Amino acid sequence: GQEAITPQSDKVTAKEGQTAAIQCNYKAEKSYGAYLQWYKVDKNEGPQFLLQTYSFDNEKKAFTKGYTATLDTENQLTTLTVKNVTLSDSKTFICALR
Repeated sequence: GQEAITPQSDKVTAKEGQTAAIQCNYKAEKSYGAYLQWYKVDKNEGPQFLLQTYSFDNEKKAFTKGYTATLDTENQLTTLTVKNVTLSDSKTFICALR
């Protein structure tokens, strides 16, 4: 099958203290499990793993400090939510399909 993942937009903006939602659409065979991963990129350290969701999990949700990832398998969409945005959240986030 043809697998692909694409960000919904190049840039997401939010004011300090707000919640930002970053979304990626993916294409994967529904009969196979898809792992959707999120990374944040720090200039000095390169990509750092944040969260992973799995299409066959009942929850289809993952949490880590300040971040939530959800998975919509119907629409093949993954969303990373950044709570209480601060200036330090102004960085590149990467969505990956495995």
